[in-house]
Amino acid sequence: MQPIRYQTPQIRKALKELEKSTTDDRDPAAVSDAQSLFSALGTFEVIAGMVIWNDILFSINMVSKKLQSKIVCLDTTLKQIEGVISYFQKFRNEGFDSSIEIAKAIASDMDKEPTFPIKRQ
Repeated sequence: MQPIRYQTPQIRKALKELEKSTTDDRDPAAVSDAQSLFSALGTFEVIAGMVIWNDILFSINMVSKKLQSKIVCLDTTLKQIEGVISYFQKFRNEGFDSSIEIAKAIASDMDKEPTFPIKRQ
């Protein structure tokens, strides 16, 4: 998830190049996949979700690795779990807005409108 989150503009550029190069080879499945991924990575909804999930999974991954180690110190692990709980409480209050601001910056770097699509009711 991290490479995609931190290199989205470069990945979109590579997908566009792949789309152009595979058109010459006449591989419709590759062209279709490249077009779909290029479009998806250009939507603010996907960019915001990517930033949010990256932040959440990064914090959980540290505790997960600690719990999977051969030697687990219960006190240290409980402190890390409490840290994750604290992280989620803070994320609920401040983190979402921060993630949206980061996603807006990424979207702006790619010349994409940083707004969520309006769903019909």
